[in-house]
Amino acid sequence: MTSRHFEVCKEFAFDHHARVPDIVLISLKTWASLSEQEQAWLLQAAGEASEFQRAAWAVGDKEALALMEAQGVNVTYPDIEPFMAATQSVRDKYATGQLSELVRRISEE
Repeated sequence: MTSRHFEVCKEFAFDHHARVPDIVLISLKTWASLSEQEQAWLLQAAGEASEFQRAAWAVGDKEALALMEAQGVNVTYPDIEPFMAATQSVRDKYATGQLSELVRRISEE
């Protein structure tokens, strides 16, 4: 929407081909320097921020889609299962070790 692609492109396939997971990171050194109470606060704040961000993102998606449709864009929702099946080997390759849980959680979204 902000790039105003709808002005030149009147077709939009909502196919979820790009997902950018937001990940909160902290160094082990910094984490260890925090008290248990500070660590708990940080974990709580990160959880609350994540819930807020997801809700805000959902609202933003609905508003953007409605605006695109109002501008004459044809929005379609293709079946993503064939794409998921075709790329399963890539997920299997990288979903190892510490990344396996993260890949699983992203795949469930």
